[in-house]
Amino acid sequence: MDDVLVRLSNITKIYGKNKVLNQLNLEFRKKKAYLLVGENGSGKTTILKVILGLISYEGERTITCNQIGYVPDSLHFPYYLTCYDFLYNLGLIKNMSPEKIKKALEILSKEWEIYPHINKKIHECSKGTKQKLLIIQAMLANPDIYIFDEALNGLDQNMQLKLFDFIQAMKDAGKTIIITSHYFSLYKKVVDQVIYLKEGKAYDQFN
Repeated sequence: MDDVLVRLSNITKIYGKNKVLNQLNLEFRKKKAYLLVGENGSGKTTILKVILGLISYEGERTITCNQIGYVPDSLHFPYYLTCYDFLYNLGLIKNMSPEKIKKALEILSKEWEIYPHINKKIHECSKGTKQKLLIIQAMLANPDIYIFDEALNGLDQNMQLKLFDFIQAMKDAGKTIIITSHYFSLYKKVVDQVIYLKEGKAYDQFN
């Protein structure tokens, strides 16, 4: 049985005169965590947008899963909503039933220590709480693939360790995790493969 959940074949993406991705080929498999590294502008976030179907490109993308959980680098929150309403509405968008959303939020809000703030307006929350909201919404529907774009932003050390433990648990459960980060050393213990991006191409640093 094929354990590849994402396959990118001959992906090329050009912004103006800048060829960010140049006939890129990558595979992302079950039970593996991948770290994308490279200088600013090397194509890390562009690869994520290709996987998510957010941009046009040349080449072929094959995805064999039902759900992708995505933690963006940043988000313009609807600050008029409470934390609970924000997460609840995203659960509905992910086609979850109200009962499943409520149960998931009860567990995740306590696990990620935002329960005391769950009914606050988002604009009243700290940067760390907002980052936890992004992480929780990615977890809501129990996706097959998790994508983390600089997910450590705003998290204290305890929450960073919790995220690393979560990544390991999701690998053990058969999930695929794709990470972009400037903090290579922090992820060394949980990633299986580092992919170095340069001039639109991908190079393995280790497996």
